[in-house]
Amino acid sequence: MIILVFFTDAGVPKLGLTPDIWIDDITAIGAPVNVVNGVAMTEISRGFYGYDFSNDNFKKYQVFVDGGVTLQNIERYHYGMIDEANDIELISKVEKGRWRILNNQMIFYDDDDTTPLLTFDLKDSGGAPTETEPYERDPV
Repeated sequence: MIILVFFTDAGVPKLGLTPDIWIDDITAIGAPVNVVNGVAMTEISRGFYGYDFSNDNFKKYQVFVDGGVTLQNIERYHYGMIDEANDIELISKVEKGRWRILNNQMIFYDDDDTTPLLTFDLKDSGGAPTETEPYERDPV
């Protein structure tokens, strides 16, 4: 996933910065885990800077970017969140990837066809586990 940030200086796109990015895993509220610590972002063009982040689709992350001391505070700092609920990449993997029904469960696999992304219990209309006539799926 590419994290993209836009910087301005007095409202004009700012070139030539060396912004740093911090990313924390906030899946467990109150116990953030730093996963990227002040790494330089790459200038793309016209004030845009990017960072290629390989994230775990099942975690939530907070992102903080510092554009550097040459910017006024109002334009210097950017922040955001990565949440798997809005992750187009995950949806794309589920739609394009391998699906399997096994032991009354529907399993959606990652690109390697072996790592489970999502697992659901399958039930018939009476609520009993089933593989042959699923009526409902419940997240595991």
